[in-house]
Amino acid sequence: MAIKLSYTQLLDEIQPSLEILGDLTYGEETPISHLLNIAENLKLIEDKAKIFWTTREKLLEPYIEKDEDGKNKTEMKLNPMGEKVAEFLLTDENKVLWMKKFEELRQTKVSINLNKLDTKHFEGAKDVKANDLKACWELLK
Repeated sequence: MAIKLSYTQLLDEIQPSLEILGDLTYGEETPISHLLNIAENLKLIEDKAKIFWTTREKLLEPYIEKDEDGKNKTEMKLNPMGEKVAEFLLTDENKVLWMKKFEELRQTKVSINLNKLDTKHFEGAKDVKANDLKACWELLK
């Protein structure tokens, strides 16, 4: 079933929900096709995610400050997990321009041919919650 979703919907909502559904423990009556549909959907989304992140890098490049050798300037920062990571330096003006461009990318609609998922097969899954299904609602029949 081909549907159009923004990258925000696809990567922030659908992908995490499908990952939860893929990690559930299903009953032995669950058809193999149901599990394959979840796995195939995740693979399709991962492929779209790669396109998103590659495009993001290309869009970001012109906004990064350069050193005298023309190389990207970075500074080391702590990420939320406390690890040191290199972060590209952008001027305040370029940060504003970049954020607009990035938001435009996030809102870009993409067409993806995802498999339908039958809700009756979630009945045999342990610990399934309505919130796990909420983001995948369009895929459920």
